[in-house]
Amino acid sequence: MTFGPQTRHGGHDSAEGGRELRYLEWVHPAEESTYVVDFAYLIREGETVRVEHDRHVCGLFPQETWLRGLEAAGFDVDVVRPDYEDEAGQVIFAATITAP
Repeated sequence: MTFGPQTRHGGHDSAEGGRELRYLEWVHPAEESTYVVDFAYLIREGETVRVEHDRHVCGLFPQETWLRGLEAAGFDVDVVRPDYEDEAGQVIFAATITAP
C-alpha cells in the first residue's frame, strides 16, 4: 500500500512585498476507502494576516482500479515510481490519450 497519514508544511514569501502564504497539510488515517486531509493557511497581505481552513475527503482505490478506469476512458497508462526522499512507495500515473 502506498498511502499513509502524514503532515507537510511550507509556503512562500513575496519578493515585492505582496501576498505571502504559509500552510499546514494534515493527512488523517484512512477509514475503509476514504481519508480526510485538512489544510490550514496563513495568508499575509501587507500587515493583514488571515487564516483559512479547507477540508478534502479523498478516495482510496487499488492501483488496478485506477489503471482499469484510465484505460477504459481511452488512455495509455505508464506507472512511474518517482525517487522522492519522503514519499516511499508513491506512484504517478502518466497517461496519454490513445489515438483514434
